[in-house]
Amino acid sequence: MFSPFSKTVLASCSYDFTVRFWDYSRNQPLLDTVEHHSEFVCGLDFNLHIPNQVVDCSWDETVKIY
Repeated sequence: MFSPFSKTVLASCSYDFTVRFWDYSRNQPLLDTVEHHSEFVCGLDFNLHIPNQVVDCSWDETVKIY
């Protein structure tokens, strides 16, 4: 999912329990890896009203806003 505030930043969620943030305009595109779930991360979205705020959800039945 691409950031609504930056055309080169995107976020991905994965079955490896992580959310990763990427900036494909950089030589080293991986910006950050967030590991705060104990099961698959299956949903992810950027907040359209608050820049850089993200929400994700997981099969561990939690929702994280950060």
